[in-house]
Amino acid sequence: MEQTREENPIVQNIHEELADVLHFMSEQVILIGMEKEVTHLVERNMHWAAIKVPETMPSDAETSRYYGELTYHMAMACHKLKNKPWKQSHRETDKHEFKNHILDFWRSFMFFCHVNRLPLDGLFIEYHKKHAVNKTRQQTGY
Repeated sequence: MEQTREENPIVQNIHEELADVLHFMSEQVILIGMEKEVTHLVERNMHWAAIKVPETMPSDAETSRYYGELTYHMAMACHKLKNKPWKQSHRETDKHEFKNHILDFWRSFMFFCHVNRLPLDGLFIEYHKKHAVNKTRQQTGY
């Protein structure tokens, strides 16, 4: 009998990992003070929840391209952080460009979730399930 996408352990694992990314990215957004911008971006893109997710997972080549796009946006955001303690010349960080790269990462991340058959509402469900697992791990010293 063919597995449905909810029963497929590989797809489920991908969804759990995407929930972890959401956790770490949410923490980053709080630390850099971009809660309002990202919340607004996510709210503007909730219509994706109504768009049917693809029937199949992306190919390895597509997945690599999407990973590359995510990595690019995060690397470019990091590159905009110019004031590093070991540098001799200190330059002002272009905060506008930095924030744009963070928002580009979030746009790419939401699209990546969608093509991996995880709409935004499903991502939030996975996030809360993963949060419960993490709470248990913390309480049991895992």
